[in-house]
Amino acid sequence: MNIGRKIEDIRNKPEHIRERYVWVAVGICMLFILSIWLFSFRMVFKQKSEPDVAMPVKELMDKSKQSLGDLPSMDSALQGTVAPTE
Repeated sequence: MNIGRKIEDIRNKPEHIRERYVWVAVGICMLFILSIWLFSFRMVFKQKSEPDVAMPVKELMDKSKQSLGDLPSMDSALQGTVAPTE
């Protein structure tokens, strides 16, 4: 379809039909602009949050095992606080 012919057809239509074409075009342009804006907005926050990414699960598990190994046992923690009852 020839674009020039389509534009001429729209010019010959009544004003309320031409306004519909305008609002549809505005809506499409706004959707396009908003989608680009949201995409770039997400990319900005994604780049800032990457350095703060949590450690991998294996490293976290190793550190938690190490810290649990450093904790005193219940027997040694309670020893001397409560006298044994017989």
